[in-house]
Amino acid sequence: MRQKTYVFAVISLISLLACFSSFPAHAASYSKSLPPEEQEQKALETFNSILSLSGSTDERDAVVKKREEKYSEIIYLYPKASVVEESYWRLIMIYLEDHYPRDYIKAETLFREFRGKHPDSPLENLIAESLAGSYYQDRMYIL
Repeated sequence: MRQKTYVFAVISLISLLACFSSFPAHAASYSKSLPPEEQEQKALETFNSILSLSGSTDERDAVVKKREEKYSEIIYLYPKASVVEESYWRLIMIYLEDHYPRDYIKAETLFREFRGKHPDSPLENLIAESLAGSYYQDRMYIL
């Protein structure tokens, strides 16, 4: 039992680190150097490029990975843009709907970050309900 707990903890830590490995430390300083109007423009361009992504069933994993990267780019490079909150929600949904098994560690980590940065967001309840629904579907609850 102890060994399983240790293995789970190591896997959780690796998953958590992987969640943030795609963005270098200088990303925050890059976004701060851009004026809000430019952040908005670049975020909308990136958002529109996500909407145009498609592919055959064979390319599904590549498309999902690209969508993850693009939503993360919006969140971390353009934090003042109007589509940031929606990008958090969509990225969390990717972790819940497009990963098998569902990536609860990344989804929960991103949700905690979202709540810290956007405490008054109208999307908070929607994200919480999505997480709860996923836990329920996977029977990950205590009776």
